[in-house]
Amino acid sequence: MTGVLVGVDAGTTTVKAVAHTLTGRALGSGRRPTPWRERSGVVRMDADELTAAALGAIGDALSGVSGDVIGVGVTGMAESGVLVDVAGRALTPILAWYDERPDAVLPDVRADVGGDDAFTTRTGLPLSTRCTAVKTRWLADQDLVDGAPAGWATVPELLVARLGGSFVNELSLAARTGWLDVHERRWLPGHVAASGVRLSLPEPVPAGAPAGRADPGGRLAGAVLTVGGHDHLCAAVGAGATRPGDVLNSLGTGEAMVRQAVRAVGPAATVAAVRAGVTVGCHVFPGTQSLFTGLGSGLALRRFLRLLGVAEDDHEARRDLDAAALALAPDPVPIGVADVAGAVATLTGIPAEPSPAMVWRAALDAVMRRGRAALDVMASVTGPHTRVVAVGGWLRGDAVVATKRAALGDVLIPPVAEAAARGAALFAGLAAGRYDSIDDLPDPTDQQEANR
Repeated sequence: MTGVLVGVDAGTTTVKAVAHTLTGRALGSGRRPTPWRERSGVVRMDADELTAAALGAIGDALSGVSGDVIGVGVTGMAESGVLVDVAGRALTPILAWYDERPDAVLPDVRADVGGDDAFTTRTGLPLSTRCTAVKTRWLADQDLVDGAPAGWATVPELLVARLGGSFVNELSLAARTGWLDVHERRWLPGHVAASGVRLSLPEPVPAGAPAGRADPGGRLAGAVLTVGGHDHLCAAVGAGATRPGDVLNSLGTGEAMVRQAVRAVGPAATVAAVRAGVTVGCHVFPGTQSLFTGLGSGLALRRFLRLLGVAEDDHEARRDLDAAALALAPDPVPIGVADVAGAVATLTGIPAEPSPAMVWRAALDAVMRRGRAALDVMASVTGPHTRVVAVGGWLRGDAVVATKRAALGDVLIPPVAEAAARGAALFAGLAAGRYDSIDDLPDPTDQQEANR
């Protein structure tokens, strides 16, 4: 099998690109900072600058890599995007997914969609400022729409079009807008109308569907393009968490838990799951729903390292702190942490002779308990999981891995550095016809299973 597949992961902090063989082996990588700009206290991004960042990362990934590029897949953050006109021109800035300014129009959207529970029953989401329906309503109210909008493109969908592909709306990304019925996989006209703009949205397509070919010229010329879907869900493919009972646990800046729903999640169960902090969407796996929760654990752990005076990139100090934390008795440490990932965390039960190791262990235990609770909620919706497959930079810490396994049970850690980019590349191979189905994709957990 010859040819090169490129996966692009357009994340909140970094736009990453990784070139792969058809067996899923990484050949080269590149990255650029995600080009957010702060103007008058507002964080936003320009579509042209985002495209330049992606092209720069792709160029670096292919530097020194020989062979024809046969496919490019793009994944990334789901709740940031742009309104586009019929010609595909971006009509708005790209708002950060965490932008809270659209909160001002929430009451209006809530009234138009029939209330929170009615919204959640069909969309699998809490009604919040992260929803595209709310963001676009605010953009329209602020007169920030420069022209007549015809459609919506998330960051991955926009980049595929900018590389020369067709404008498509992919299912797992569409499921994060608040416009899609995640049970029937169709747009909800009343929810679209509540966004304050008139749109004609195409029927959503699955991740890995061909979306045209890259523009002539350069290394990408003629490569098949595809949208790899929501980054966390795409990472499940890249990490090999593709079996029905698998959980993908991604522990980077944030932390995400992702599962396939092995049986259909009905409207009542959907509302119960969302109230417990787990959203219901469309997975990148054909015909299945996803269960997803974000836990913010990486940011929480970073805060405690700062409290202890340990720089995140001081690997020697991190190793010493981990060793001291693991040397403590296996019983729970006396120190507790309340609201570990909240705006303000609180240490409780501090003994007469505390130590940095106790504080670090308490923070780790608190984070892992939240992960365990999320798994339990998912199990209540779709049954017990069979495997936890974990990826992310925090797993380089021995104490993180040990406490995670103590809380979650056996955890597989595949040898994949950039799971989302790998998943996007494999979807590109699927779109290019090099694999017959997701079941044929190279699985990095195979060797892990043999070495358990």
